[in-house]
Amino acid sequence: MRASLPRSLPTGWHPPGRARVWLQAGGAAVVLLALAGMADRYRALTDGDRDAATSLPLAQRAALEHCSESAALVHDVRWAAACMALAEHDPAHDGAADCELPPAQAERLNSLLQEADRRCLAEAKAGPAS
Repeated sequence: MRASLPRSLPTGWHPPGRARVWLQAGGAAVVLLALAGMADRYRALTDGDRDAATSLPLAQRAALEHCSESAALVHDVRWAAACMALAEHDPAHDGAADCELPPAQAERLNSLLQEADRRCLAEAKAGPAS
């Protein structure tokens, strides 16, 4: 006797109900963290930097955006790693990627992001390497 296959199997495997909900929630959380990082990076730029960025030619603006997005991603990874390290040493913290870090540590990571953004802008203004 043959067992019947679930309807969704021929089109691809789908996780069972609860696992699907957790996977979708995790995916949504990743997207929200990325958007929050990009919004935070945009707010961190001063008005002069924003004006300078919009006055760049299109190719240089694209390079600036790519560099800044990469810097924001590295910042998010550093922040999440610091949260995990904090959770290892202090059981009161759950190790969530968006935890609240001690002010000195948060300031250090934010200054690294600002430095990376300034470097990205300087590289974009310099133009493509010959």
